[in-house]
Amino acid sequence: MAESKATRASGRADQARPTGSERELVRLRRDPQDQGLWLLPGPAAVAAILCEVRTGTVITESELQARLLARYGGERVGPRALRAAVRALAASAAQGRGRQTRCPLWRLLRDDGSVAPDVPLAPLYCAARLREEGQRVGWDHGRWKVLPRPA
Repeated sequence: MAESKATRASGRADQARPTGSERELVRLRRDPQDQGLWLLPGPAAVAAILCEVRTGTVITESELQARLLARYGGERVGPRALRAAVRALAASAAQGRGRQTRCPLWRLLRDDGSVAPDVPLAPLYCAARLREEGQRVGWDHGRWKVLPRPA
């Protein structure tokens, strides 16, 4: 039977339970076909993880998924829910032009190191912010990518 209501983290003692607004925006849903426990993150949970990323460092989508699973439990992260949460954060950041951006979305990269082009923040803006923080960013095969630092 699929759990359709918002639930708390998986009940393992070593994992923190969602608090405050994160509790309402993180859902665990059991898949009826393969009995896996899916984590469906909301914008507040994703923002909490992204705000922990320090200036000058980046995080990939798979690292973000791993941190979400470690914090809230579950076996897999719903990719559509994760992308929807990132898009919602980007849309709220785009509406608040001129104000300090609270969530550093420009530090979130795809697994191949490229800036995600599917968020409302322009990839050129993300590349410029990464350059300001000391990352090497270049145009590679039609995408802005964070390049490895020379040894």
